[in-house]
Amino acid sequence: NGNRVPYALCFTNKDTQKVVAKNMIACLDKEASPTVISLSINDGVDSRCHCENCRKLFGGKGNETDRLLYFVNRVAGKIAKKYPNVDVDTISYADMSEPPKREKPAKNVVIRVCASGARNITLSEAEAIAATGNEKAKKPFLSKIAFIDRLKKISEKTSKIYVWDYPYNYKVINGIFPVLHTIREDMRYFADHNVKGVYINGQTDTCDFDDLKIYLIAKAMFNPYMSAEEYERHYEEFLQGFYGAGWKNI
Repeated sequence: NGNRVPYALCFTNKDTQKVVAKNMIACLDKEASPTVISLSINDGVDSRCHCENCRKLFGGKGNETDRLLYFVNRVAGKIAKKYPNVDVDTISYADMSEPPKREKPAKNVVIRVCASGARNITLSEAEAIAATGNEKAKKPFLSKIAFIDRLKKISEKTSKIYVWDYPYNYKVINGIFPVLHTIREDMRYFADHNVKGVYINGQTDTCDFDDLKIYLIAKAMFNPYMSAEEYERHYEEFLQGFYGAGWKNI
Protein backbone atom coordinates (compact mmCIF):
# COMPACT_ATOMS: atom_id res chain seq x y z
CA ASN A 1 0.00 0.00 0.00
CA GLY A 2 2.87 2.35 -0.70
CA ASN A 3 4.46 1.88 2.73
CA ARG A 4 8.00 0.71 3.28
CA VAL A 5 8.36 -2.12 5.81
CA PRO A 6 11.67 -3.40 7.25
CA TYR A 7 11.16 -7.04 6.24
CA ALA A 8 10.48 -6.35 2.54
CA LEU A 9 13.46 -4.65 0.92
CA CYS A 10 13.19 -3.14 -2.54
CA PHE A 11 15.02 -5.52 -4.85
CA THR A 12 15.51 -3.01 -7.68
CA ASN A 13 16.73 -0.05 -5.61
CA LYS A 14 20.47 0.42 -6.24
CA ASP A 15 21.03 2.18 -2.92
CA THR A 16 19.50 -0.79 -1.10
CA GLN A 17 21.86 -3.13 -2.95
CA LYS A 18 24.84 -0.99 -1.91
CA VAL A 19 23.79 -0.80 1.76
CA VAL A 20 23.15 -4.56 2.02
CA ALA A 21 26.47 -5.38 0.32
CA LYS A 22 28.33 -2.99 2.63
CA ASN A 23 26.77 -4.56 5.74
CA MET A 24 27.49 -8.09 4.53
CA ILE A 25 31.11 -7.24 3.77
CA ALA A 26 31.41 -5.78 7.29
CA CYS A 27 30.24 -9.15 8.65
CA LEU A 28 32.74 -11.03 6.48
CA ASP A 29 35.55 -8.71 7.62
CA LYS A 30 35.09 -10.06 11.15
CA GLU A 31 35.67 -13.67 10.05
CA ALA A 32 39.09 -15.32 9.79
CA SER A 33 38.41 -17.30 6.61
CA PRO A 34 34.79 -16.92 5.46
CA THR A 35 33.36 -19.20 2.78
CA VAL A 36 29.63 -18.45 2.72
CA ILE A 37 27.17 -15.80 3.89
CA SER A 38 23.38 -15.82 3.70
CA LEU A 39 21.14 -13.24 2.04
CA SER A 40 17.63 -14.63 2.41
CA ILE A 41 14.03 -13.61 2.96
CA ASN A 42 12.55 -13.43 6.43
CA ASP A 43 10.40 -16.20 7.85
CA GLY A 44 6.64 -15.89 8.25
CA VAL A 45 6.16 -12.51 6.55
CA ASP A 46 5.52 -11.21 3.05
CA SER A 47 9.03 -10.45 1.83
CA ARG A 48 7.99 -9.26 -1.63
CA CYS A 49 8.45 -5.68 -2.75
CA HIS A 50 5.29 -4.31 -4.37
CA CYS A 51 6.78 -1.13 -5.86
CA GLU A 52 6.25 -0.36 -9.53
CA ASN A 53 9.87 -0.98 -10.51
CA CYS A 54 9.94 -4.44 -8.92
CA ARG A 55 6.59 -5.39 -10.44
CA LYS A 56 7.77 -4.31 -13.93
CA LEU A 57 11.08 -6.19 -13.69
CA PHE A 58 11.51 -8.70 -16.56
CA GLY A 59 8.59 -7.03 -18.28
CA GLY A 60 6.35 -8.33 -15.52
CA LYS A 61 6.96 -11.89 -16.74
CA GLY A 62 9.31 -13.04 -14.01
CA ASN A 63 8.25 -14.58 -10.72
CA GLU A 64 9.11 -13.66 -7.11
CA THR A 65 12.24 -15.82 -7.17
CA ASP A 66 13.45 -13.99 -10.28
CA ARG A 67 13.08 -10.69 -8.42
CA LEU A 68 14.92 -12.03 -5.38
CA LEU A 69 17.74 -13.42 -7.53
CA TYR A 70 18.01 -10.14 -9.41
CA PHE A 71 18.75 -8.52 -6.05
CA VAL A 72 20.97 -11.30 -4.66
CA ASN A 73 23.05 -11.49 -7.86
CA ARG A 74 23.82 -7.79 -7.76
CA VAL A 75 24.74 -7.84 -4.08
CA ALA A 76 26.84 -10.97 -4.65
CA GLY A 77 28.66 -9.17 -7.47
CA LYS A 78 29.68 -6.39 -5.10
CA ILE A 79 30.81 -8.88 -2.46
CA ALA A 80 32.87 -10.83 -5.03
CA LYS A 81 35.07 -7.78 -5.64
CA LYS A 82 36.50 -8.10 -2.12
CA TYR A 83 35.71 -11.76 -1.40
CA PRO A 84 35.91 -13.67 -4.70
CA ASN A 85 35.90 -17.06 -2.95
CA VAL A 86 32.83 -16.43 -0.76
CA ASP A 87 29.45 -17.80 -1.84
CA VAL A 88 26.21 -15.96 -1.14
CA ASP A 89 23.46 -18.31 -0.01
CA THR A 90 19.74 -17.58 -0.50
CA ILE A 91 16.85 -19.85 0.43
CA SER A 92 14.19 -21.21 -1.88
CA TYR A 93 11.32 -20.83 0.54
CA ALA A 94 7.81 -19.43 1.04
CA ASP A 95 7.07 -16.64 -1.47
CA MET A 96 10.36 -17.41 -3.26
CA SER A 97 9.87 -21.19 -3.61
CA GLU A 98 9.07 -21.31 -7.31
CA PRO A 99 12.15 -21.97 -9.49
CA PRO A 100 13.26 -18.84 -11.39
CA LYS A 101 12.12 -18.34 -14.98
CA ARG A 102 14.28 -15.42 -16.07
CA GLU A 103 17.19 -14.79 -13.71
CA LYS A 104 19.98 -17.35 -13.43
CA PRO A 105 21.95 -17.54 -10.15
CA ALA A 106 25.41 -15.96 -10.39
CA LYS A 107 28.48 -18.19 -10.09
CA ASN A 108 28.96 -17.22 -6.44
CA VAL A 109 25.29 -17.69 -5.47
CA VAL A 110 24.02 -20.84 -3.75
CA ILE A 111 20.33 -21.77 -3.79
CA ARG A 112 19.33 -23.49 -0.56
CA VAL A 113 16.13 -25.42 -1.21
CA CYS A 114 13.88 -25.81 1.84
CA ALA A 115 12.43 -29.32 2.06
CA SER A 116 8.75 -30.06 2.55
CA GLY A 117 6.31 -32.92 2.69
CA ALA A 118 5.53 -36.14 4.52
CA ARG A 119 8.52 -37.83 6.11
CA ASN A 120 7.28 -41.39 6.52
CA ILE A 121 8.59 -42.35 3.09
CA THR A 122 11.86 -41.58 1.31
CA LEU A 123 12.27 -39.12 -1.53
CA SER A 124 12.88 -42.00 -3.93
CA GLU A 125 9.64 -43.67 -2.86
CA ALA A 126 7.70 -40.42 -3.32
CA GLU A 127 9.25 -40.00 -6.76
CA ALA A 128 8.20 -43.53 -7.71
CA ILE A 129 4.62 -42.86 -6.57
CA ALA A 130 4.53 -39.67 -8.64
CA ALA A 131 5.73 -41.59 -11.70
CA THR A 132 2.72 -43.93 -11.55
CA GLY A 133 0.33 -41.06 -12.25
CA ASN A 134 -2.05 -42.43 -9.63
CA GLU A 135 -3.61 -39.23 -8.27
CA LYS A 136 -5.13 -40.96 -5.25
CA ALA A 137 -1.78 -42.49 -4.27
CA LYS A 138 -0.01 -39.15 -4.83
CA LYS A 139 -2.40 -37.09 -2.72
CA PRO A 140 -0.76 -37.65 0.74
CA PHE A 141 2.64 -36.76 -0.71
CA LEU A 142 1.92 -33.76 -2.95
CA SER A 143 4.13 -31.40 -0.94
CA LYS A 144 7.03 -33.85 -1.03
CA ILE A 145 6.59 -34.45 -4.75
CA ALA A 146 6.55 -30.67 -5.29
CA PHE A 147 9.84 -30.39 -3.38
CA ILE A 148 11.41 -33.06 -5.59
CA ASP A 149 10.23 -31.25 -8.70
CA ARG A 150 11.59 -27.93 -7.39
CA LEU A 151 14.96 -29.50 -6.56
CA LYS A 152 15.29 -30.90 -10.07
CA LYS A 153 14.27 -27.68 -11.81
CA ILE A 154 16.70 -25.60 -9.75
CA SER A 155 19.49 -28.08 -10.50
CA GLU A 156 19.00 -27.18 -14.19
CA LYS A 157 19.80 -23.55 -13.33
CA THR A 158 22.83 -24.01 -11.10
CA SER A 159 25.29 -26.58 -9.78
CA LYS A 160 25.45 -24.86 -6.39
CA ILE A 161 22.53 -26.31 -4.45
CA TYR A 162 22.16 -26.82 -0.72
CA VAL A 163 19.15 -28.24 1.11
CA TRP A 164 17.53 -26.97 4.30
CA ASP A 165 15.98 -30.03 5.88
CA TYR A 166 13.52 -30.52 8.74
CA PRO A 167 13.62 -33.92 10.50
CA TYR A 168 11.15 -32.68 13.13
CA ASN A 169 7.46 -31.92 13.40
CA TYR A 170 7.36 -28.30 14.44
CA LYS A 171 3.58 -28.28 14.75
CA VAL A 172 3.68 -30.94 17.49
CA ILE A 173 7.23 -30.59 18.77
CA ASN A 174 7.10 -33.46 21.25
CA GLY A 175 5.35 -35.83 18.90
CA ILE A 176 7.05 -38.93 17.50
CA PHE A 177 8.35 -38.15 14.02
CA PRO A 178 9.69 -41.37 12.50
CA VAL A 179 12.51 -40.46 10.11
CA LEU A 180 15.26 -42.81 11.25
CA HIS A 181 14.46 -45.18 8.39
CA THR A 182 14.57 -42.42 5.73
CA ILE A 183 17.75 -40.52 6.67
CA ARG A 184 20.31 -42.63 4.78
CA GLU A 185 18.24 -42.94 1.61
CA ASP A 186 17.37 -39.23 1.50
CA MET A 187 20.99 -38.15 1.96
CA ARG A 188 21.91 -40.42 -0.95
CA TYR A 189 19.11 -38.88 -3.02
CA PHE A 190 20.47 -35.40 -2.31
CA ALA A 191 23.99 -36.46 -3.32
CA ASP A 192 22.67 -38.08 -6.51
CA HIS A 193 20.86 -34.85 -7.45
CA ASN A 194 23.82 -32.51 -7.28
CA VAL A 195 23.21 -31.19 -3.75
CA LYS A 196 26.52 -29.95 -2.33
CA GLY A 197 25.48 -29.37 1.28
CA VAL A 198 22.67 -29.99 3.75
CA TYR A 199 21.64 -27.92 6.76
CA ILE A 200 19.55 -29.71 9.37
CA ASN A 201 17.12 -27.40 11.14
CA GLY A 202 18.42 -27.82 14.66
CA GLN A 203 18.30 -30.33 17.43
CA THR A 204 15.35 -29.98 19.76
CA ASP A 205 13.70 -31.80 22.66
CA THR A 206 11.53 -34.57 21.29
CA CYS A 207 10.48 -37.98 22.53
CA ASP A 208 11.77 -40.01 19.58
CA PHE A 209 15.48 -40.67 20.23
CA ASP A 210 16.69 -37.20 19.35
CA ASP A 211 20.36 -37.86 20.12
CA LEU A 212 20.31 -41.00 17.99
CA LYS A 213 18.72 -39.02 15.15
CA ILE A 214 21.45 -36.37 15.21
CA TYR A 215 24.16 -39.06 15.28
CA LEU A 216 22.74 -40.90 12.28
CA ILE A 217 22.18 -37.68 10.35
CA ALA A 218 25.83 -36.72 10.88
CA LYS A 219 27.02 -40.14 9.72
CA ALA A 220 24.78 -40.07 6.63
CA MET A 221 25.89 -36.54 5.73
CA PHE A 222 29.53 -37.61 6.00
CA ASN A 223 28.95 -40.66 3.78
CA PRO A 224 25.63 -40.58 1.91
CA TYR A 225 26.62 -43.70 -0.03
CA MET A 226 27.05 -45.99 2.97
CA SER A 227 25.40 -49.40 2.79
CA ALA A 228 22.32 -50.35 4.76
CA GLU A 229 24.56 -52.65 6.82
CA GLU A 230 26.92 -49.80 7.74
CA TYR A 231 23.98 -47.59 8.66
CA GLU A 232 22.64 -50.34 10.93
CA ARG A 233 26.08 -50.66 12.51
CA HIS A 234 26.13 -46.94 13.36
CA TYR A 235 22.61 -47.36 14.75
CA GLU A 236 23.76 -50.12 17.10
CA GLU A 237 27.05 -48.51 18.11
CA PHE A 238 25.21 -45.40 19.27
CA LEU A 239 22.66 -47.38 21.29
CA GLN A 240 25.42 -49.40 22.94
CA GLY A 241 27.43 -46.32 23.83
CA PHE A 242 24.44 -44.28 25.00
CA TYR A 243 22.38 -46.85 26.88
CA GLY A 244 24.99 -49.41 27.91
CA ALA A 245 23.91 -52.93 28.82
CA GLY A 246 20.23 -52.31 28.10
CA TRP A 247 20.76 -51.20 24.51
CA LYS A 248 19.14 -54.26 22.92
CA ASN A 249 15.90 -53.60 24.77
CA ILE A 250 15.92 -50.05 23.41
